[in-house]
Amino acid sequence: MKMNITSNLSEVTEQLQITLNDATDVDVIARIVAESIRGDMKRRIHTDGLASDGAPIGTYSPGYMKVRTGDYGNSARVSRGKDKGKAKDSGFFTKGQQATYNIETKKPDVARPKYNRTNDTKVVISLTSQLENDEVTIHLGKGNYGIGCLNKHNWDKSQWVEETYKKKIFASTQAERDAAKILIEKHINNAIS
Repeated sequence: MKMNITSNLSEVTEQLQITLNDATDVDVIARIVAESIRGDMKRRIHTDGLASDGAPIGTYSPGYMKVRTGDYGNSARVSRGKDKGKAKDSGFFTKGQQATYNIETKKPDVARPKYNRTNDTKVVISLTSQLENDEVTIHLGKGNYGIGCLNKHNWDKSQWVEETYKKKIFASTQAERDAAKILIEKHINNAIS
């Protein structure tokens, strides 16, 4: 008696090859890694205040802390409640190009911006949030992604900050690269399982 055995081995093998090709697509993996590192870098730089070597970026000067917190000598103060004595506003410009005076009251009339930042002196490269909100994943060609700014002014700021503090800040850390390797392994394992 003759038996015919049929198999879908070639179809399964072909499908497995397609799945492996998709799972190991360099462009897809590079984008996933860049997105992951971008999120980690944003938190490290703009929240934790750490450079690429894991050390603190620096400490803000007392003069700059007045700008960050809006706590100038001519700031109006809260007079009652739990915030009594704290700055209510940032006061007014009294020097420089922004300083203008009301002729009738003979007082400054251009208010300083209030950024509502804490009095923590840890450098976090964030005042208006413009720089960190402009950081994006950029496609540089097949299999190549980078993290940068869409706005040249923000890119220049990032370079100025590294020069000012004399350390690499916007490069990935070893821990961020290690996390990326784990992410790649998970991506491939999920795709083939």
